[in-house]
Amino acid sequence: MDKDTGNTIIKSITAAFLAVVVLLSFASCREEKKEFIPSFTNKDSVPVMDTRGMSMLISDSGITRYRLKAQVWQVYDRQKDPYWFFPNGVYVEQFDSLLNVEASIEGDTCWYYTDAKLWELRGHVKVMNRKGEKFTGEELFWNEKAHFVYSNKLMMVESDSSYVYGYGFESDQSMTDYHIKNPHKGELYYVADSISEVQNDSISANTKQ
Repeated sequence: MDKDTGNTIIKSITAAFLAVVVLLSFASCREEKKEFIPSFTNKDSVPVMDTRGMSMLISDSGITRYRLKAQVWQVYDRQKDPYWFFPNGVYVEQFDSLLNVEASIEGDTCWYYTDAKLWELRGHVKVMNRKGEKFTGEELFWNEKAHFVYSNKLMMVESDSSYVYGYGFESDQSMTDYHIKNPHKGELYYVADSISEVQNDSISANTKQ
């Protein structure tokens, strides 16, 4: 084998080796992409918007009806039932036509289903109406379309001098015309700090009987 032929063979082998390296590198990159992309395939589980420290006014038919405040506001509009999510709680004020506060609602965790216009609040739920009556519970649903508020769990209503509590609650959205199923009434000798305190008091009273 002469010198020129040897050099040609060496160059051919080198070129082939480099081509294999390039192809392997390209295949490796493609494999890395295959491992990376699936984490983004479930787009429905990712909020399209994540806002921190928000406060906004919401209007209905051109009239300001609500003020909404939340530490975290996430929007999931790719879901079958699109919703807003407030994982750290929400505070909502409702206005009348003269922008007077008609009622306020707050809860530890909240979902707002935008198509159904349904609010779902859970945790320490607190409501106050324009009469100064306070409503405390663990769960509350507010249907904006039907102008209707309801709960299937224990709800307590406090006024200046008395309280009433029971399971099952229905009301208009201004929280002034309400009904509690299976109510228990009593004089408010102290202000209960939570629903559990009322439950314990009720158990003690039943035990004494």
